[in-house]
Amino acid sequence: MSHPFFWPGKYYFYPIGNTSAVCLTRDLPPEEHGDILLLGCGDPRHILYTIYCEADASRNILLFSLFVDRIPTASIWNIFYHMHLDAESHSILITQCKTLVDLSENARKWRASPYAALLRMSTDFTLSEVRRHWLLYAAMPGLPPARQQAIREAYRLTFKQSTGHPLTSSRSAGPTVLKAAQTAINEGKNYFRTGTTLIRSKDISEAKLLNPTFAYSLVGEGCPVHYATDPLATFHFAAVFGNARSSIDIEDMAREARLQFSNWSCRALRSFSATGALDSGISVAQFGTQLIHLDKEEFVAGGAPTSFNVIETFNLVDHIGLLNILVAAAPIMSSSPFTVLRRQKRIRGFPAVQRGAESVYDVANV
Repeated sequence: MSHPFFWPGKYYFYPIGNTSAVCLTRDLPPEEHGDILLLGCGDPRHILYTIYCEADASRNILLFSLFVDRIPTASIWNIFYHMHLDAESHSILITQCKTLVDLSENARKWRASPYAALLRMSTDFTLSEVRRHWLLYAAMPGLPPARQQAIREAYRLTFKQSTGHPLTSSRSAGPTVLKAAQTAINEGKNYFRTGTTLIRSKDISEAKLLNPTFAYSLVGEGCPVHYATDPLATFHFAAVFGNARSSIDIEDMAREARLQFSNWSCRALRSFSATGALDSGISVAQFGTQLIHLDKEEFVAGGAPTSFNVIETFNLVDHIGLLNILVAAAPIMSSSPFTVLRRQKRIRGFPAVQRGAESVYDVANV
């Protein structure tokens, strides 16, 4: 039956995830090949952590390209997690964006690039969109002063909506959450105040340049970053607090997060399957007219997967509901006995609805 049209009144940009990294292959036996689909994933922390455990796309591809080019991990950390950059990190970012723009003029040129072996594009539209964002990133330092000031003001107001005590990163301490609570609050306030994970006043004062990768998203130019964004929420702190013989401060948390990031990085659908058609007739996004057209080189010649034995939806259930996820994901789940559809829920709903969601989820996993 018909329902009233719903227009989202507020959109938040999630350049950094808000849950701890998980190993995407944890439910697969060692001999099982993994075809993994990530839905609603804000950043590539799960990919990095999965690689480590096993021994917005423009930002993520940019991140991996920096790894490929062996940029120092400290600079990559700043570029990906800090809203304000020092001059050296900012220069590396702009140079890398210009390189990516040059190599992404078309699919043929991208496939010939040094990044294509790791980063493949499913559609020409995807390539054109990430290239458009790289162009925006590279051009932002040259914007007229009035536009730059408007963006700077948007950055300043990002965390004004945050009220109370930021406890986002304390969840990453697992069973030691109570022990970590106060340090997590202090850490969150530091990020809200400085837009960085830096502690020393000298380092903070040097991070004066706006990071353009936080300025462009679905809503255009500005800074619609979610007011509870916290880079350290994506890492693991149970061992840090559990094994501590003295108090842990925010500098200890930041140091541990950078160490984990360095360790991870160093080791580092249905219609096509049934008919072979590359044109799906499905729009790329809600309220858009661009249709999905799968890249022939990737899906016909390249053998890109069209069904998956791991589908990770993170906390997408909080935004669109479990049944909608099932309707979209079930048709492209592999027939393998090890196939799993997973989700994380951060927002508590009504008890009856919650029980219903849990029972459906259990059936999905079976």
